[in-house]
Amino acid sequence: SGTVAKIEWTNPHIHFYVDVKNQRGVATQWKFEGYPPNMLVRQGWKREETLKIGDAISVFAWQARTEPNLAHARTVTFADGRKMTAGPPAGTGGQ
Repeated sequence: SGTVAKIEWTNPHIHFYVDVKNQRGVATQWKFEGYPPNMLVRQGWKREETLKIGDAISVFAWQARTEPNLAHARTVTFADGRKMTAGPPAGTGGQ
């Protein structure tokens, strides 16, 4: 959970960055990879509206094996409780 710091709405996958504070208040930036832009649009995402810099979000994701602050996003939960799929479930190979 944290605050959206940056969004890269590019092919082949979107990337968004979230500033996450630990218990001492020290922020670490996480990079999340999601579906390609066209797949997100088909699911109801809107480039300039759905995810904005400064939004408070929580992300359900799978952490990369080689990079400690990189993860593949599955679900984004917004401050109002709304959830949107950002990537495929585990084990599906992107299907």
